[in-house]
Amino acid sequence: MTLQKTKLIMFDYDGVLIDSTHLPKQFYDKLSVLLGTRKFTSKEELREFLEADVLLSLYRLGVKTEQQRAVAMDLFKKEDKNWKNLSLFPHVKGMLKTLKMKGYTLAIVSNNHKETIEYDLKRNKVFDYFDHVIDHKKPDEGSIPFTRSNPLIRWPSQPTVLATVDPRGKHGLTAS
Repeated sequence: MTLQKTKLIMFDYDGVLIDSTHLPKQFYDKLSVLLGTRKFTSKEELREFLEADVLLSLYRLGVKTEQQRAVAMDLFKKEDKNWKNLSLFPHVKGMLKTLKMKGYTLAIVSNNHKETIEYDLKRNKVFDYFDHVIDHKKPDEGSIPFTRSNPLIRWPSQPTVLATVDPRGKHGLTAS
């Protein structure tokens, strides 16, 4: 088997590049006060519980009526402002610059909103390092679907690496 050089490195955004790990707990703590939902004792416990979709997480917490969902989503929208103006983890900017200078294609794959991600990347002066930002939106909502076969993304035929953080808060790399 011949080894091929990795050409594309994909990063998860929240908790990997940007320090946002405290925000979900902040939201769910406030929700607990408003609706009496479960109070999580740590960010780690919350990570074990969360689903990729906030509505699924709310359902698992017992937020099932239209009125409860409306209260939760109103709080979610109010908390959205906290997702802007976040800082990169230390050394991220230097790492991205080095990877880009070495010729890697860089991408972000996230459940966060593309607009929020791009805003923070520009504010942190690293936007130009990224070739793709792929968010949570379904293809019919105007976002590029996250598949290797999509010709719009021009996936390289060489292996890729995805940098993520798992539910326990451990960083990791996955190669394909």
